[in-house]
Amino acid sequence: MEKFPEGPGTEFWAFTLKVYGEKGMSEALIALQDGYSADVNILLFCLWAAVAGHKPFAAAQLEKATNAVFRWQNEVIVPIREIRRLLKSPESVAGASDAVQQLALTLRETVKSAELAGEHAAQNILAATLERRGDVPNREQSADSGAANLATYFQLAGVTPDDALRRAAETLIGAVFKDSSGDAAATIERHFP
Repeated sequence: MEKFPEGPGTEFWAFTLKVYGEKGMSEALIALQDGYSADVNILLFCLWAAVAGHKPFAAAQLEKATNAVFRWQNEVIVPIREIRRLLKSPESVAGASDAVQQLALTLRETVKSAELAGEHAAQNILAATLERRGDVPNREQSADSGAANLATYFQLAGVTPDDALRRAAETLIGAVFKDSSGDAAATIERHFP
């Protein structure tokens, strides 16, 4: 993994690297991104803020963070992601020589690195919107705050929760707060009626 300079999002990035590989986490994040146009960095931000001891976001606070990263997300990360996905597609190099196919694979890895750098920058933008954190709550309180943050995010996005969204949110809460004595399904049910 590439080494990035220290910034306000350093702890957030470390959290992301730690939880992304948890069982079902990447699939749930991508399902929410592709199915509900959710911003993965904001989903992770909602969870990380809870783990880091921030109180649940008020709608205005989360909207401020979302607005801060909006342009970067849409003008930098999304176009890079689209190029990476295009290069991943077998059709993009169908019929090309082995040399061209190898060059496309190399280019895809370069674009993937650029996308990760863009994601890291986005996390710095988001982390910079937070004020001082509070006392670190216990795991159950953190899980509840994380679920509340996710619910606020989807409410701001105008998304009405359905069963697929609830299952994905439950997976996120279960993966991040696995040491919680609380039940992820019950936590999600409280915030996504």
